[in-house]
Amino acid sequence: AKELDKLKEKGAISLWNSATITYENVTTDRLVAVTNLTSPDDQLGLKPGKLMFFRHVVIRQLALVGLVCLCVSGSVFPPALQHGMALFGAGAMLLHLATLIFANRIDAFLQFRPVRKDKHGEDRWARRQAGRLLGAYLCGIPVQAVAKAEGGLREVLVYG
Repeated sequence: AKELDKLKEKGAISLWNSATITYENVTTDRLVAVTNLTSPDDQLGLKPGKLMFFRHVVIRQLALVGLVCLCVSGSVFPPALQHGMALFGAGAMLLHLATLIFANRIDAFLQFRPVRKDKHGEDRWARRQAGRLLGAYLCGIPVQAVAKAEGGLREVLVYG
């Protein structure tokens, strides 16, 4: 680290930072105490939508149930039930595999869908990013970058 610090001082590299980063678990209770917000997830725009919840939680649970169905489908159940369990298990696993393969595309679509369909969507997006920046600042979480997201808008990325 000292050698990289010397290179930065000479101007050979510009993005090196040897400062230590402290990672903290920030809970909703801490955000409420620091910001005096009643529901920070909703007010800062951090709460995931129903489709995002379905993509991340429900499909994973379906995959787990499908895996169990595949494992027990060859057991002592009647043949019709075995066939149904095998079909359900295979379908659930294929759905999960498809969401893993196309995860970036699905997430980008779900993230920017509300922004594109609402005439005030870009303003809401900017307020959401400002909320993320404010929440990170107040809780002492370093900001990793303000990057251009897939929809052409800026997104605040925090360490976490």
